[in-house]
Amino acid sequence: MAQTYSINCFDGTDVWSIDLQAMEDNFEALRTHFSGVSQPANAIAGMTWYSTVKKVTKRRDSANNAWHGLMHGDVNTKIWMYKNTALEGWAIDAAVVDVVLALKGGSQAYNVNGGIQAGQWITSDAHTLTTAEIPAHDHGSAGAHTHTILLSPGAGSLTQALYTDEGDSRASESTSSGGSHSHTSVGSGSGHGHGISNFRPAAAVGTLQYLDL
Repeated sequence: MAQTYSINCFDGTDVWSIDLQAMEDNFEALRTHFSGVSQPANAIAGMTWYSTVKKVTKRRDSANNAWHGLMHGDVNTKIWMYKNTALEGWAIDAAVVDVVLALKGGSQAYNVNGGIQAGQWITSDAHTLTTAEIPAHDHGSAGAHTHTILLSPGAGSLTQALYTDEGDSRASESTSSGGSHSHTSVGSGSGHGHGISNFRPAAAVGTLQYLDL
């Protein structure tokens, strides 16, 4: 895997066998993209080089002073794109649907291997408030009014006098309040939950990765 490139192979003072070897090395360098454990000694802007150490192809920048790693991967490498159609050479994975993206880690639902789905959507979570969970309140002030009270018939009472032979075991008496009054309040406004702890929505779990240059 040659990593050198000879510019001038036709100098009149050159030895033909050396020039032929240089040409062979040039072709080999092109064929292997200058692959090797270290960068080519005669790098130039736009040159590509495959690092056999990092297992990545790099390209020399336009200023010829740094290497940029080129994106690579296999069929199991998947990335999120803000795009509705696939790029040329890419395909959309239609098996992963209706989930959010999650980063692997933590101690809850996403503490799983990357490349799988975890968590779940909550579609119904009814909860009936207890008295303690109702915010403290009253029902305002009311003016004079009449309450109707049902009483069981008793000897010598108005109810007994109204008792009939129709089989009615109750009769009614009424009384009036002396004026306006307020109803008592209930509730303390305590916090309440809906039975969910550490909720994590359905998600495609992955890892955050970068080019190891």
